[in-house]
Amino acid sequence: MLPDPTRPEAIRRLFAGIAPRYDLVNRLISLGRVGRWRERALKALEVRPEHLLLDACAGTGELGRRSRAGRVVAVDFSLPMLQAGARHRDRRLWLVCGDALRLPLADGCCDRAIVGFSLRNVADVPRFFREAARVVRPGGRLVSLELTRPPGRVRSAVHCFCVRRLVPLAGFPGQVGAYRHLAQTVLTFPPPEEVAEWMREAGWREVSVIPLSGGICTLHVGER
Repeated sequence: MLPDPTRPEAIRRLFAGIAPRYDLVNRLISLGRVGRWRERALKALEVRPEHLLLDACAGTGELGRRSRAGRVVAVDFSLPMLQAGARHRDRRLWLVCGDALRLPLADGCCDRAIVGFSLRNVADVPRFFREAARVVRPGGRLVSLELTRPPGRVRSAVHCFCVRRLVPLAGFPGQVGAYRHLAQTVLTFPPPEEVAEWMREAGWREVSVIPLSGGICTLHVGER
C-alpha cells in the first residue's frame, strides 16, 4: 500500500527507509543528470559566501553542501535523512529536524532558500511558499528544483511509462513500495505553471519557470 501524502508520519517512515541510499538512487533514476540539474539550480540561486541559505526539505543536505553559502540551515523532518547527510561533516551546515510548513526560523533571517526534489511530498505546497517568503528577507531569492512531466502527448506518454516501470526497480529488493510512491508523486504533481502561480500568490515576484532536459525537471525561481 502506498503512503497517504497527507499523513506526515507515513512520509517520514518512507524516507527513513530509503535514507541510506537516497543520493545514489537519485543519480540512477535521473540517468546521471541530477548533478547537472543541481548546478543549474545553484547558479540560479546566486548565493554568496556571506549569505545564510535555507535548504528546505534538505534530505541529506546535498544542495546545501554544493552551494557557496557561508552558512546553511538544512531543515528536514526525517531524522535518518539528516543523519545520513551528517557523515559529510560540513561545518557550514546546521542540521535541523523540523517541518517545512512550520520553519523554526525568525522572519527575514535568510538571504536565500532552495528546495530540491521535495515539493511533491509536501502536504501543502502553497503554505510552504508562504512560509519560505516569511523567513527570506526582502531582496532574497527562492529556487525550487523538481521532477515534472514533459510537455507533448508522445513525450509525456513515454515519460509516464518509464517512471511507472523503472523508478520502482530502484527500490529492489526491500523498498519497491517506497519508490512506487515516489514515481506516483512525479506523475500527479501539478504542472509547472500552476506551481508558479502558487509562488506568486505567496508573495514571490518575477517568478520564472525553466524546463530542464526537455521538461522532465523544472526550475522555479522567485524574488522576495
